[in-house]
Formats: sequence, structure tokens, C-alpha cells
Amino acid sequence: MTMTMHSHSEPKLIGDSFSGADADYETLDIHEDCRECGTQLQWNSNLIQMWGKGSVICDECCNQRREEARAFQEAAVVDRVQASLESVIPPLYLDTVPERLPKKELDQILAWRYEPTNERFMSQPLKGIYAIGPTRAGKTRSICLLVTRLIEEGRNVKCLFAGELQTQMMEHMRSERGYAAWKRDLINADVLFLDDLFNERVTPRTESTWFEIIDGRMNFKRPTLITSQYSARDAVQLFSEARRGAAMLNRLRETSHVIAFGNSLQGELPVA
Repeated sequence: MTMTMHSHSEPKLIGDSFSGADADYETLDIHEDCRECGTQLQWNSNLIQMWGKGSVICDECCNQRREEARAFQEAAVVDRVQASLESVIPPLYLDTVPERLPKKELDQILAWRYEPTNERFMSQPLKGIYAIGPTRAGKTRSICLLVTRLIEEGRNVKCLFAGELQTQMMEHMRSERGYAAWKRDLINADVLFLDDLFNERVTPRTESTWFEIIDGRMNFKRPTLITSQYSARDAVQLFSEARRGAAMLNRLRETSHVIAFGNSLQGELPVA
């Protein structure tokens, strides 16, 4: 005897199509137990024949399995984000307590959004941040809180903390191809964070590397986040040629919102 499906129980169709043009897969003609809870259900014998008894599952168990799968996927995303954070941000800065940072400057930094418009019609690059101030003023920790949010949003963020630019540059210079690929990765990242810029030992190759990275990101309209203890006027003095230093600092000035920590700078990033 053919049984008619109740309105609250829909057939569990697995797959997009079935063979057999005359088969009726909406007809519930047998009783089977749910594979999860054992509740007896009306089911279709053709589906049993095709997919086996393991395909029989009640609505409640099916919904529960969906929720478990969703929770598993969400946990996997959280794990991936945490792994990304741990690979990018040192543990010291991951333990930052926002309430212990200067509120005004932190609010300014966290107000920054990665929202590039269509590059073909964008007249100006998306401006980054130049956070300037004395040591231990909270610059790096504040930027790290912003970087954390950007990574959680799925952005490709590259970070070079104090001294790392010089160290990585020396490592990759052993191979011209590796050196070029390293610079290209920094230029192509959605967001680049350069911590304690200008605090490394300055050599002609350092100057060249700084300029190529900053200039490349400016050309491709990609934002850079920077912390530094140096005003533009002081930073220019570090370069072997003042003209080259002024050219780089002009680029930073054009592409950065200046945020001063500890009243180290008012207004804008001056250029000598």
C-alpha cells in the first residue's frame, strides 16, 4: 500500500538526480529506523535500494548534524585565524590589554578601515598610518590590535617588527631571485606593517630597500602601517643623500595619516 508523506516530513534526497525515469521518490512505502536515534520513519524503498539504510535520518537528527558541522567549521576558522595571528604577531603583543593604552590614539588607529575602492577610478591611494612617538608609548601594541582585526577579516597582512626588515633583507640578499620575491611579497600584501621604521642600521642597500617597498606599495595603492620614533626631519638625516630621504618621506607623507603618541608631533608629517 502506498503511503502519503506527512507535511512535516520531507524525503531525504541525497544527490541531485537519480536513474530511472519512472521511479517515484516522493512515495513513502516502507518503515525504517533513523540511523542516529532509532525513531521509526516512513521512507522510500527506492532510496534505500540506491543509498542503503545509512541514508535514513529524521529531521531532528539531520538538523543536529548540520549544527555540529557548522560549529566545527566555525571552530576551524577560529583555529586558522589564531594560527595566523601567532605566526604574525609576537606573543608579547598578543597579550596587549587595550585599557592600558592611550585611549585617544588607540581610538584613532582602530577607526582605520581597509576599504579600497575600484583602483581604476581611485585618484588617491588608500592611506595607511604613521604612528610617531617615543618608545613604550603604545604605538606597536595599538597597531597590533588593528592588525589582529584585519587578520580576522581575512586580510593578507605582512608584519616586520623592530629589526626584522634588516635581518630578512640580509637573509634574502644571498639570492637575487629570493630577494626580489621577498620584496614582491611585501609590496603585494593587502596591508604591510613596518614597526620601528628607521631604527635599523642604515646602509645604501637599506635605503634602497626601504624606498623600493614604500614606492612599490604607493604605486599599487596599498596601505602601509608604520610606527617610528623619527619625525620626517630627523629621518631624512639618516640617509646618505638628503634628496633620497626627502623623496621617501614625501611618499610617506602623501600616503599616511599621522597619529602622534605622547605629544611628539602635532598636525602633519613635516618634510625637511
